[in-house]
Parts: sequence; C-alpha cells; structure tokens
Amino acid sequence: MMGKIIKCLCAIIFLLLIVIAVFLIFTKCNNGFGLGGSGDGDGSGSSNAGSSVSDTAEISEEAAETEETAETEAFFNVTVHGSEYVFNSNTYTDTEELLKALQEAGDVTTVRVKDDLASEKAYQALLDALRENDFHYEETETATE
Repeated sequence: MMGKIIKCLCAIIFLLLIVIAVFLIFTKCNNGFGLGGSGDGDGSGSSNAGSSVSDTAEISEEAAETEETAETEAFFNVTVHGSEYVFNSNTYTDTEELLKALQEAGDVTTVRVKDDLASEKAYQALLDALRENDFHYEETETATE
C-alpha cells in the first residue's frame, strides 16, 4: 500500500514538472507560439529584442472630416526609449541619423514623439533637433507597457 502511494506521488510530481516545463517554453518563445498576447504584430521578425514594437515606430494616417472636405495627414511616429530613437522598426542613437531617415521616408506633416522610459537628455535633444530642422511635432502620452 505504501509503495502505491509513493509511486502515485512520484507520478504527480513528474507530471507537474512537465507542465511547468511546457509553460516556461511557451512563455519564453514569443508568448507561446501565438497563444495569448495582443496579436497585433506585423510578422516582420524584428531583431530588436526587448523593445516594445507596439509599439513603436509606425506610419499612421488619420482622416479628419469636415462638412466640405476630408483631409488626410501623415504622421511619423518616433519613440524615444532610453537614449535611443525608434522609427520604422529601426533604432538610431544619433538625432542626425534619425532626421535623415525621416527626410528619406517621404513627406511628413507631423512627427509624433513618444516617451518610452526616455532619458531626459535624449528626449530634449530630439525635440531641439526637430525644431532646428523645421519639423512640426507632437508629444504623445508616455508609454505604459
């Protein structure tokens, strides 16, 4: 009788270890191979590990309709994370490189600047560079994720 109880406890512990291992594999491999998560990734396979690509750095369009006309403005999103700048899934450490990328990306009416745990110095350097180069910008709310 005691032998059966020990075998049963060993089997339960073994199964528990398997469940924990499977859980760890799923959580470490991109939210369980698509299980869970927000599902809003673009599948581009970004190599920028640890960055919140939500986040971050996409071209979006907004339509503002009036009674007479509908006007569309293009926004370039730039996220300042630490002392780095993220734009179009690329990371820049220098404002000059970032400004060159913004100019090459096309006609920009507004640059939306997002603070994602940014260093104050890097954030202010970006705003100064945008002003000096006649870019219109908007500061968006701080990232919460």
